[in-house]
Amino acid sequence: LLWVENQIRLFWEVVPVLPAGGEEIFGLDFGYSNPSSLVRCFVDGLEAGVESLISQVGLTNSDLIIQMNRVMTPEQKEKCPVYCDAAEPARIQEIKDAGFWAMPADKSVRDGIDYVKRHHLQIHEDSDDLIKEIRSYSYRSDKSGRVLEDPVKFNDHLLDALRYALYSNYIRTSKNIPGIKVLDWGDDKSRDAWGEDND
Repeated sequence: LLWVENQIRLFWEVVPVLPAGGEEIFGLDFGYSNPSSLVRCFVDGLEAGVESLISQVGLTNSDLIIQMNRVMTPEQKEKCPVYCDAAEPARIQEIKDAGFWAMPADKSVRDGIDYVKRHHLQIHEDSDDLIKEIRSYSYRSDKSGRVLEDPVKFNDHLLDALRYALYSNYIRTSKNIPGIKVLDWGDDKSRDAWGEDND
């Protein structure tokens, strides 16, 4: 796999089945002209199984709640936190009123991306839109070509939802960022191969 200089390098692979165990959490990025995006995560330390559940444009909040009820069980609504785009508190309240354990996400972009990069992400094979976003996830660059620390804000809505889930859950449950878990990535070449197709 060839990496472009400004690509945001996540450690990920495609899996047919999400790993069992860990804490189940959700992340939600609001949209209308852009897609409303919901991801489900199973988190165990710095291992995370992830699947995209909703990625759809044109959803009002009422439409979104209908879709969420279709993809989440009553038990998940009650017991699993949904970390939502904090920019729209009225929409979060409406989702809470519909019975979901919804709360505002921490929207820290740089810290959130850094925290997501610490994880080994196992992406469900049916999450096509999320996989496309990961492959194009890049940092911005200035007119001189210097790579900046903020991501290109395009085609990243599921990744925003993923960042909300992982980073906000960490912030909610812990005050100290843990050290990067020592994972057996092998040599640098195999380390980079996590982004390749694993068919």
